[in-house]
Amino acid sequence: MKHATEVDSIENMAMARLVVKSMPLIIASSSLGTARSGQLLKFLDRFTLGLSHKFNAIKGKGGVVSSRCQESNIIHTGRVFALYRDRVRLPNGIETSLDIIRHPGAAAIVPITDQGNVLLIRQYRYAVKDTIWEIPAGTVEPGESPLVCAQRELGEEIGVAAAKWHKLGEIMPLPAYSDEVIHLYCAKDHTPVQQHLDPDEILEIHEFSFNETLEMIKTGVIRDAKTISGLMMAQSAQAAP
Repeated sequence: MKHATEVDSIENMAMARLVVKSMPLIIASSSLGTARSGQLLKFLDRFTLGLSHKFNAIKGKGGVVSSRCQESNIIHTGRVFALYRDRVRLPNGIETSLDIIRHPGAAAIVPITDQGNVLLIRQYRYAVKDTIWEIPAGTVEPGESPLVCAQRELGEEIGVAAAKWHKLGEIMPLPAYSDEVIHLYCAKDHTPVQQHLDPDEILEIHEFSFNETLEMIKTGVIRDAKTISGLMMAQSAQAAP
């Protein structure tokens, strides 16, 4: 989060850059001599370059100027996440209210068998009133690392433990209104363990080849975003030398 003075500096520099850009036209139309006009233009070129470096240096991650939260209120606290209403000042200076879901994060796993197949679960999801295909996943608990969460969820949902783990990457499924990050792993070398489903988990376990899962994605049978991301990443990792 940027401090107020830094946000103000960004706005001041943006205005300065706009003014400097118009200076060559002013100089060209002035009565200054050619030599003096050339010296002044060279100075402006150096000044503009330095201004651009300073402007870029205080940008946020990914090259986007950060916003500033002026007020934050909890609207609702649920079992997994909390809903906040933040009053923010955006990088362009506009002030607005945004409803944001603060989420502890999650881990999702692509379980790969010794035969190179994938284990998927078919699970009922009340929010979409449908039974969908997914890779096993769960919410990171307090004090738990994403990897430990993935290992726990694999045992609870699939009923296996894995000796080999590889992190595939991270995704942000809902960046427009949530800070949730899902950590994606693939898990190999399985041994059976006791399955422990939550009371609200209604699921079946099925085994598919990678080609079958990719066809399920193409035909819309698999629509879950983390599952699509995980399967595509895992296939890419499998194909890598």
